[in-house]
Amino acid sequence: YPAMSISPQGAAAFCEWLSAATGRRFRLPTEAEWEAACRAGAPAAEADLQAVAWYRENANRRTHATGAKAADALG
Repeated sequence: YPAMSISPQGAAAFCEWLSAATGRRFRLPTEAEWEAACRAGAPAAEADLQAVAWYRENANRRTHATGAKAADALG
């Protein structure tokens, strides 16, 4: 399930903790990386969005498990 209501500082602190705990490097994406991931390589039509994403109009005011929708263009 997604993390909700977490500050950027809290997310960065979690990445630091996870990096120390696992010995692997974790970080938040840059703005450019985040935008590219959101676009999944191309702008999506509303019909396509229904198949791959939960958002205000289709989420019924609750969170959903990741992987419950079809993969987007990036997999």
